[in-house]
Amino acid sequence: MRCFLLLLFACSDTKTNNDLEIDVVEDLDGDGFFSDEDCDDSDPNVHPNSDEICDGYDNNCNGLADEEVKTTFYADSDGDGFGAESITTDACEVPNGFVEILYRRSIQELKSNAMVWTTIVMVT
Repeated sequence: MRCFLLLLFACSDTKTNNDLEIDVVEDLDGDGFFSDEDCDDSDPNVHPNSDEICDGYDNNCNGLADEEVKTTFYADSDGDGFGAESITTDACEVPNGFVEILYRRSIQELKSNAMVWTTIVMVT
């Protein structure tokens, strides 16, 4: 266990005051990191060497939550189960209206954008 002792003495000409002020740095959750570097010293799973998990919380004490662990989801506006790459969101779980599967052009999109060609045959 690492402890730091900070001694402060104040002196004056008229009266000597020897108040002892101690800042105690502890590891309250037993994870090996003290309260001066552990961003949540009540949770042993949260400390600077912890792996970040997708839970909306800063697990590794770097000031960011869920960095590099979110999944990219794609908007599925036509409900065919395939997403469009033009609208995305990064999240821990699939949001409503989004899918994890990206398909450049879904069948429905191709049908709605297809040009209809009509052939006229003249019989004489």
